[in-house]
Amino acid sequence: MSKRPKGRLTKDENKTAIEETRKERRTIFKTSLSKEEANSVSL
Repeated sequence: MSKRPKGRLTKDENKTAIEETRKERRTIFKTSLSKEEANSVSL
């Protein structure tokens, strides 16, 4: 991920950034959830 100075994003760039952030959060949530599920199964 390239760090970009805040405040000077076009609408398209802003939308893309938001979508990427959502995807990342979703994948992080999924991986953490699956880890918890694996832990609860092994208990």
